[in-house]
Amino acid sequence: MSRLIFVNRFYWPDESATAQLLTDLAESLARQPCEICVVTSRSLLPGHLGFEQHHGVEIVRVGPGPSRGKHMLRRFCDYFSFSIAAVWRAGRMLRQDDVVIFMTDPPMLAIWLHPWLRWRKTRYFHWVQDVYPEIAATLTGHRWLNVMRPLRNLSWRRAAACVALDRDMVEVIRSAGVPANKIHLIPNWAPAGLTPPAPDAIRSLRHAWNLSDKFVALYSGNLGRVHDLLSIIDAAETLRDHPDIRFVFIGHGAQLSRLQRETTARGLHNVRFFPPQPRVNLATTLGLGDVHFVTLRPGCEGFVFPSKLIGICAIGRPVVVIAPPASGLASQVKTHGLGISVANGDAHAIGDAILRLKSDVGLREQMGAMGRGYAHMHNLNQATATWQQLLYGQPALASDHVSRHPDN
Repeated sequence: MSRLIFVNRFYWPDESATAQLLTDLAESLARQPCEICVVTSRSLLPGHLGFEQHHGVEIVRVGPGPSRGKHMLRRFCDYFSFSIAAVWRAGRMLRQDDVVIFMTDPPMLAIWLHPWLRWRKTRYFHWVQDVYPEIAATLTGHRWLNVMRPLRNLSWRRAAACVALDRDMVEVIRSAGVPANKIHLIPNWAPAGLTPPAPDAIRSLRHAWNLSDKFVALYSGNLGRVHDLLSIIDAAETLRDHPDIRFVFIGHGAQLSRLQRETTARGLHNVRFFPPQPRVNLATTLGLGDVHFVTLRPGCEGFVFPSKLIGICAIGRPVVVIAPPASGLASQVKTHGLGISVANGDAHAIGDAILRLKSDVGLREQMGAMGRGYAHMHNLNQATATWQQLLYGQPALASDHVSRHPDN
């Protein structure tokens, strides 16, 4: 079989979303008789060398470790330094029968590496997690960033295939001129081994965080700019006179400081903030929530899909989605009965959704059961089989072609 080379700035032991997804898939594919290599950045944790093997995967670490800076200039410098190092290393190690899979951190890397790919006649794939430059232009307001779209579109069209996460992203890729038979929809999956947590573990965490007698509306994950988080604070303000309800944020990111300032300025005592928790405790921290928020900022649909949805489904909790009503995210939640969808900025509707779910245990259990079924349908084994079919033409457990996924 061909050697598979994945390229992404983050990988094990990092616990960011793309690192977890790539680690799961690479290690799952490595259980088959094939050679798997990941080109990634140097780990910020001690004890990880430039070359190492982990669970059957060869890891090649290049460039400086990521700074995780919030400033756009710092992030650009991280992208640039890793891109230079990754192109140099990957270009030197390429063999003609290799297959390269690019994620989108950093974006546009396939364009830099294209001369080597063409020289070696190497097939490559785009595993699109975020769509750049559109997402950057939307979040910063710098429309000039879209000048990179023609080169990005060319890279997509030259690829053997592009893998998208939902139907909105499929349409964005299709609009770039990529033929339909080269677009494949493979939804993300829940972290490996994530199942409903033990009740005793949840009770212990609730006691430790002084939430034992509270109904918890939880947002867990990255507090980045693509998420509509201020609407949650607005909803908390409408429910400030409900002392048995707590709005809890677990995570860090670009919006954390602003959310904390807003909470203090409004005198909201029903909002709590906690730092990110280790992945090993993920089931328990997700189980803390009676209901979860999944949000998407208007204008970002098609450019990103919140991976947290599938993890919430896996532990059997309902969701309140705050997103444009016509988005693929809102559509999936409504179609599969995973929760309640509310338009961005409608604080009273968000508050009403929380009160409805709080008062109706049966509805929460029904939505939680639907979520577990949804997570079972989109699991790591299914994704691995679909990737094997895409990469090697092997029989898969489920078809990966976009036309066979009308509900996503």
